[in-house]
Amino acid sequence: MFINAFLLSLVAWWLATGVVLTLVQLEGNKKFSAFGLLTSLTLGAIILLTENVHASTLWDVTIGFFLGLLIWAWLETSYLMGYVTGPNKNPLPDNQTEIQRFVGGVNTSLYHEISIIIAVVMLGFISMEARNPVAFHTALILWLMRWSTKLNLFLGTQRFNSDWLPANLRHTVSYIKTGTTTTFGIISLVCCLSITYLLFTAAGDSEELYQQYSYLLMTGLAGLGTLEHLFLMLPMKEEKLWRWFKRNAPN
Repeated sequence: MFINAFLLSLVAWWLATGVVLTLVQLEGNKKFSAFGLLTSLTLGAIILLTENVHASTLWDVTIGFFLGLLIWAWLETSYLMGYVTGPNKNPLPDNQTEIQRFVGGVNTSLYHEISIIIAVVMLGFISMEARNPVAFHTALILWLMRWSTKLNLFLGTQRFNSDWLPANLRHTVSYIKTGTTTTFGIISLVCCLSITYLLFTAAGDSEELYQQYSYLLMTGLAGLGTLEHLFLMLPMKEEKLWRWFKRNAPN
């Protein structure tokens, strides 16, 4: 079951990332229409989730996992498309202090961060005392991994592939510090590994099959989040994983 759950997490993560990166390359009416369609699908996912959280078959857990990924994909796409970002649209001015760089960096995505918090709280409320909170756990893990990554980008990381960013977000690169791996980077990597191990252990301790499967899906997701932290530290050429979407990428 672990192999099946990990492969499902891996394929879903790879495909969802590629689809988001493909959508953000659209322009004009195609961009607006694609975001409208994705928004409609996301609203439908939220409606379905109110029933899904009370079901506990392996199939229901799988559906809940994909519903959580869809909601997260909307959050990421709304940011990368430039619809929900932040009040700061300018690159970092010269001679700024670290506090000013931090505040400026936060303001490049402030509205987006608030939308994520609202979404995670909403999913937590929907999943309260439910048998199948996998969608909430999916969003929660992705959120925690994302914040860890953003703190690494602010404090300092060995590398960052700015090619992922569309033109409307290129100013955010000026708030990122690259060229070195900090102590926080090592600590965050250890924390990610620990979370992955704890989730795997929780799967082994689960008495219900659907709970075991849910924890294994989260183990795979946390493991992939750990891998993304490694991408920041090592020259791993991760862009090759999504070469199929790069064909029409803007220069």
